[in-house]
Amino acid sequence: MNVWKKTDIIRMKVNEDKLVFYITFKKECTVIDRPNAIVIDLNENNVTIGVFNQGKITVIRYEHKLGDIVRRYHYKRRYIQMKYGIHRKGTSPNLNPIYRRAMWKLKGSERRRKRDIVYKMCKYIINLAKEHDANVYVGKVNKDSIVYSVKDDELRHRLYQWSVKTIIETLIDKGLESGI
Repeated sequence: MNVWKKTDIIRMKVNEDKLVFYITFKKECTVIDRPNAIVIDLNENNVTIGVFNQGKITVIRYEHKLGDIVRRYHYKRRYIQMKYGIHRKGTSPNLNPIYRRAMWKLKGSERRRKRDIVYKMCKYIINLAKEHDANVYVGKVNKDSIVYSVKDDELRHRLYQWSVKTIIETLIDKGLESGI
């Protein structure tokens, strides 16, 4: 049965002189492969994992803080630019080897920290899937449509650096390696 049905739950909220109604829908579906499933919702600073194990539902929130890491390194880059005067018009970052070296080191350490967190998180999810003999499902995330709809420059930059594609690719690779 592939039909969305309205539930009995309707929520109301007053939002700046407007009354907003939230209507919830449900859809019944069947899982053909295995009765167990792991559903993943990716966010900037956490991953919410829903484990459906033989009719029982367990929700796990995995805090990875990738958004905070991106924000901290952004402020570190900004500080280095201010320190060496690269923020001013007409100054070239290529002329200062100390600036180039500092930015190169910063880029490498940020990449290593983010990669380490992504690998540990994916290993945790794959081990959870092995333990429950479950399929792993990740929702479709179109980062481009999210990024271009945001008006704030700093938030758009953070979303642009969000490594959702890396997380999904790593999950697929680790899952294929372990046979899930």
